[in-house]
Amino acid sequence: MDSAFGVRLEGLPRLPFSLHDCDSPVAKLSWSDGPGVVAGDEFWMRDEGDLVSVGWAEWASYEVDVRQDYGVVAVTLQVTPLDAAVAFVFSVLPLLLPAWELEPFHGSAVLTPVGALMVLGPSGAGKSSLAAALEGRGFPLLADDTCALDDNLVLWPGPAAINPRWADALQRPVAEYNEKMIRVPELYAGLPARPAAVVVLDVEQGTDLAVAELSLEGRLQGILANARHGTFLLERRRALQFKVATELARLPLASVRIDPARHGPDEVLHALAPWCERVGIPFASPGPGAFLEGSAR
Repeated sequence: MDSAFGVRLEGLPRLPFSLHDCDSPVAKLSWSDGPGVVAGDEFWMRDEGDLVSVGWAEWASYEVDVRQDYGVVAVTLQVTPLDAAVAFVFSVLPLLLPAWELEPFHGSAVLTPVGALMVLGPSGAGKSSLAAALEGRGFPLLADDTCALDDNLVLWPGPAAINPRWADALQRPVAEYNEKMIRVPELYAGLPARPAAVVVLDVEQGTDLAVAELSLEGRLQGILANARHGTFLLERRRALQFKVATELARLPLASVRIDPARHGPDEVLHALAPWCERVGIPFASPGPGAFLEGSAR
């Protein structure tokens, strides 16, 4: 059955990318849509107990039953059902994950021979571009833009889609969303995986590219800063958020100071290669574009 981030989705319009097959989902949602006028604030998200409302004026309103057994996504839309479904998978569903005891972080992830490599960072930092470059060099994609982790520190895969801003990305384009091209990876890991290491992108205009290792406190702060809408559904997620962030902070973690306007993904991978080799991520020699013996390809 089609799932994203461990949530089974039934009845969605046919998407231009695939979802993963999950035998034991953490929740199930059934899609129901109909046309209507969507008024109100430009963007809103409201927690009303078992019902969560998220939407954009003149786009779509999503009223979601977030009970664990089986819920309904009631969608009022002013756009096509396909556009509304794509927005739900990429932008709405990640906001709801704490309702099902999943903590979402703003990041992308690929699968390495020793576990998931997570790349966290703010919008525009280059997370998707770095994941796209890694996938093109043999690392199957696990998730793009949202990394959803459960109480056991297991990362649940997102859709088989990636949205890099990198103009030279090699993945096949299939649609557009939020001013970015949706691309389909050649290699996709549709099974949950445990993280092995974390990269946090620290954006600073005009900076030189640099890789550093942080104190445990600095690691924890860097991870929590990238909790996706970290205060939404806070009472549901507070304990899990801190627990997951603390466990991630104990993993090998590199902070990369980056100016996305100056530093492309190959430069970042070149700078990261020595650190990855030191912590057991099996890179080949650290030349630009040189990767992985023993990759998943």
